[in-house]
Amino acid sequence: MKNSFSVLGITLLTSVIISPTLLVADANSPETIQPYFKEYCVKCHGLDKKKGKLSLHRIKDDFGSEAGSQRWIEILNQLTFGEMPPPDEEARPESSDTAEVVEWVQKRLIETGKADGYLKKLLAPE
Repeated sequence: MKNSFSVLGITLLTSVIISPTLLVADANSPETIQPYFKEYCVKCHGLDKKKGKLSLHRIKDDFGSEAGSQRWIEILNQLTFGEMPPPDEEARPESSDTAEVVEWVQKRLIETGKADGYLKKLLAPE
């Protein structure tokens, strides 16, 4: 019984989080993602400076690997909760630009079967 509620909760949460636009062709491909990272992230997470031991200047679409999907889940968390770019950063992206990146990452996690880790964090009672 408990498992059926968990599955129902995840299903409902997924339907709320994932917009219908994510089910169509990948309009928000890395052509959108890379410029976003270059403009708002690479200054602190690039080749020269790797805050948090994270470099985004050449991040790969490696959602299939456990390490890759975990890295993307962490990026997704930082963007979703507005922790990155930092609020005191002068160059702040438009919320619509961040939403495109978040939607693309969510879509890739779902496509590769790695969305469970992200959804479990969202459903956690913390």
